[in-house]
Amino acid sequence: MPTTRRQFIKRGASAVSLSLLLPRFLTTEALGQEAAAAGDRKILVVIQLGGGVDGLNTLIPFTDSRYLSLRPNLAFRDTDVGATMLDSTFA
Repeated sequence: MPTTRRQFIKRGASAVSLSLLLPRFLTTEALGQEAAAAGDRKILVVIQLGGGVDGLNTLIPFTDSRYLSLRPNLAFRDTDVGATMLDSTFA
C-alpha cells in the first residue's frame, strides 16, 4: 500500500524529533560499527510524491467561471485572494 504525503511527513517529523532527543552514544550503538564506518559515503535518496502544487493553484485565474466550476472545493474566490492579486484576472 503506498504511503500518502501526510503519512510521510508525520513519520519523517517523528523520526527527526526522536533522533534529536537520543544521545549520540545510543544512536552509534544502535547503528553498529559498520554504519559508523560508512559515515563518509555519499548516499542519494530520492522520494517522489505524486500530486502537490499545480499551475492552476499557483497562478489563480479567480475570475474565470470555468475555474470555479471545475474546482468547486479547491477554487479560490475573489474574496479569498485579497493582497495576493497580480492584476484583475490572476492572483
